[in-house]
Amino acid sequence: MTTKRQMEERNMTIAALCAEVNGQTVNTLSLRDIEVLVDRLHRHERTLNRIYTDMCNRELTPNEEKKLESTKNNAVNIFRAFQIPVKFNQDPRGGAIRFILSSGRSNNMGGEDWGIYW
Repeated sequence: MTTKRQMEERNMTIAALCAEVNGQTVNTLSLRDIEVLVDRLHRHERTLNRIYTDMCNRELTPNEEKKLESTKNNAVNIFRAFQIPVKFNQDPRGGAIRFILSSGRSNNMGGEDWGIYW
């Protein structure tokens, strides 16, 4: 189930990425393309959050470690074409994927990056 707040967070992320990506002359994407990218990032974020929670409670299996690296690489590859730096937060209490916008826009208390929190 998606709450109103989750939809607002998703829409704010889409708007921030639209401004960032479409400000570049090389990479111009449609709104639908960016929605697809954001939904993929959300899926990767949920996977990473689950793995990071498991890391806090026990040792990861070799398959989980492979999944962790694969998921992180997939997230980085989404941003590579747009030259947007990506950070990963291993603390399961926050967003697992965070990215730095050149505009300086942020959606968290630190004001340094944009996280996927929904």
